[in-house]
Amino acid sequence: MRRGLWGTVTALLAAGTVAVGLTGIGTMAAEPGEPVRLQLEEPLPYGITQERVDPLTEQDPIRSWKPITVRVTDEWIARPLEEDADYPADVQLSTQLERMPVDMTVPGYDPSTLPAERHNGVVVDPEVFPDEDEDTGSPTDRPSIQLHQAFERNRDMGHSAASVVAMARTAGELSYSGLPREPLLWIGLTGAMGALTLGAGLLWARAVRALSELRRRFRLARARVARVVMDLEALEVSVLALPEDRRPSGSAQDWNHFSGRALFLLQREEELESGLRRPTPRTASAVDRYADAADRLAEDAAALAGTAEVRGGFAGAGDVLDRVASALVAPAEQTLARLGQAPRQDRPGQPGHQRVDAAAADLRDAVDRLLSLLEEVRGTPGEDTSSWVGRWISAEARIGQCALELTRALDAGPDAEGRNELRRALLPDRGVAGTAGVREGIGLPPTPVEASLLRVQEVLLLARAAAGEPLHALVAEAGTARGDQVSPSVSAQTRPTSAAAPGAVPGSAGIPQAGRFRFRRGTRMAGALAAVVLAGAAAPLAAQATAEPDWYLEGDQEVGEVTVDGAQLLPASDVEFTAEEIRRRVDPELTESFDVTVAVRRAEDYLDRAPEETASEYSRRVTLDSALEGSEKLIGEFPELTDEATGELEPNAVIIPLMVWQGGRGGVMPALTGHVYEGTESWLGGYSFERTSAPLWDADDPGLMASAVAHEIEDVARGIQSNRTYEADLEFLPLWAVLTASGSVMFLALGGILEALAGTALGLRGHGRTGRALRAARGGLEQLMLGRDERELSAVAILGAGPAGSAQEAGQRLYESALVTAWREAEALGSLPLGAQRRPDTVRRAEALRDRVEDLACQDEDVHRRAERFLRDSR
Repeated sequence: MRRGLWGTVTALLAAGTVAVGLTGIGTMAAEPGEPVRLQLEEPLPYGITQERVDPLTEQDPIRSWKPITVRVTDEWIARPLEEDADYPADVQLSTQLERMPVDMTVPGYDPSTLPAERHNGVVVDPEVFPDEDEDTGSPTDRPSIQLHQAFERNRDMGHSAASVVAMARTAGELSYSGLPREPLLWIGLTGAMGALTLGAGLLWARAVRALSELRRRFRLARARVARVVMDLEALEVSVLALPEDRRPSGSAQDWNHFSGRALFLLQREEELESGLRRPTPRTASAVDRYADAADRLAEDAAALAGTAEVRGGFAGAGDVLDRVASALVAPAEQTLARLGQAPRQDRPGQPGHQRVDAAAADLRDAVDRLLSLLEEVRGTPGEDTSSWVGRWISAEARIGQCALELTRALDAGPDAEGRNELRRALLPDRGVAGTAGVREGIGLPPTPVEASLLRVQEVLLLARAAAGEPLHALVAEAGTARGDQVSPSVSAQTRPTSAAAPGAVPGSAGIPQAGRFRFRRGTRMAGALAAVVLAGAAAPLAAQATAEPDWYLEGDQEVGEVTVDGAQLLPASDVEFTAEEIRRRVDPELTESFDVTVAVRRAEDYLDRAPEETASEYSRRVTLDSALEGSEKLIGEFPELTDEATGELEPNAVIIPLMVWQGGRGGVMPALTGHVYEGTESWLGGYSFERTSAPLWDADDPGLMASAVAHEIEDVARGIQSNRTYEADLEFLPLWAVLTASGSVMFLALGGILEALAGTALGLRGHGRTGRALRAARGGLEQLMLGRDERELSAVAILGAGPAGSAQEAGQRLYESALVTAWREAEALGSLPLGAQRRPDTVRRAEALRDRVEDLACQDEDVHRRAERFLRDSR
């Protein structure tokens, strides 16, 4: 019993689930709210001024996860060599194009007196950006390099103030140092915690139900012990008041042993009651042993009382003898009633009716003989049992012999193997529950001799098969009785049994065996297979969540308006270089449509050749200064495409320079775009380094030029598609491991929950079966109760008019006793709690009761049938 433990675990898991879920929601919903302060040390190149920066920050303020300061200067900067050095700003950006000149070959060079490397023009404070000093395996993962990349790419795409603002926005985003912002991670963790909470909750509910059922069993057992103890004095008088010659041998010792057991169980009550307040794993087995002992004590008390009543001739002696006789008479009567429903004509493969009728008549006579003896003994109360015990044993043996002969008569048909299986499924002592002790007390053997009871049970099943019931159903019924050792005979039960049978598993009362929450072997194997499958399924999810932006275009937009400016500068050609030709070559799967202006210009007016140029057939090196100045000059030629306040290209504008050198050769330079590079994983401006390399193609080939422009347009589209994406907070392996583990936990918990729900569904189905069986039994009992007077007239007044009248009266009395007992059993089953009615053993009891009522109805029909035949033969 671990109710407290599972309750605590469930509460902790529930709190953990809420905490993880709220943490995940808070992490994913959080937005940077701290300001970023820009310090511009003017003058700055590329048109970067405070007047141009202010409109950009006013339209869309720069926010950060931490308050940071960004210093922009045109001077060279260097990171201090001291670890605890002070930084003038959290982020320092130098607009210088070249590295700080340091000649390490100068004699007497002392690195401690010279600045360190400029980190590509950006220096960050490692206290604000801890990743700066971490070994990430790739220098490009350092914040300083990522920030400089944000500035350089935007600068190279023609931006001025926007390049600084974009770098500051990137710095604000990179200042995040909280929990991973990965939705799949939080979904997986919350789902796994929730699944564990549900599983622990089911185990807690099971522990609560188990403890409640255990306490109920203890109360029932204690009540049985209390009843025995309360009647102990009266029972002692009944037992010890018998004359010496009528007492069973050793009765005094038996009584002392019995009373000692009763007092011992009475003393155990307080200990068990105390243990149930704080149950331990041993408490359940202790209560089980106590309940079993209480059951045996109640049965022994009934046996002692019955023995005393019979031997002493007390008022209840006749009822005790009725109960003893009924164990054998009831199935024999049912057999004869069933044979009355069997087909009467001879058919191939069917037993001959003449032999069956003769054997049935012999069985009828044997039963009447025992019933006549019962009436005789009832009529002489107090007579010494030794005067009739021998005849009783002989009468029971005769019933067994007649049953064996009837079995041989019925065994002449086909399906001998089925009948053999039916015999193997029979339980030898079924039907004598509660009478073995009385039988021994009055001098009878514990069970009828000559295996009479087994033979009667066997012939009853064969008679039912002859009446049309399928053999496989009868085998299943016999096997069920063997499995639980419970007699389906209602009349043989001396008291209503508890809903929690002695063999019940602690904690399972009210819950079918299949409904208990536990991981069976099949569930564990399914969980292992699911873990393998989930590992494969989680891999693409984790890969997609941590992957870089896709290179392939995934939209459905076409390029906007395409304009060619300066096409007359291209060499003469038979094919005209037109906007339509360019549009035809552009992929129609852009994620965003934008307008393109192709500016054809003379290269010498915008670019300067590098002084140390290396000759190449396909490209010509130019200086970065001239390339940037040329881009600024080119943008100035299209005032309609620029914002007057900031000097930036409009967001939807793209200018693609097509430079033609003297001699008719040239090519496409990287595009100038109004879109601003943001993020660390964007493709936008990814080829801006080619700005210092002017291609040398045949400009007189319009098709080649159109394809080059189309490719550049697609590169811009890829950049827009991947813009504003940052490196994932988690790498592939840890995210894949979390998804696999959480998915496996959820699957196993779901399997356990479904297993419990399936068990509950079976239990509800069992409740329905119990209800249907009880309704059928009660309906039949009501009809039989209404016809009691008519049956008594047929059984006693008509059939009892002959020499076997006393037997008919005894049979009628046993019939009415079985009828009342069945009614009481129906009331007892109907009063059980809903949970107890779902138990498999309760379902079997209800269905056995229904079958017993059907047998009583068959007996009633058989009496009416025999009475009508008697009257017909008498005429």
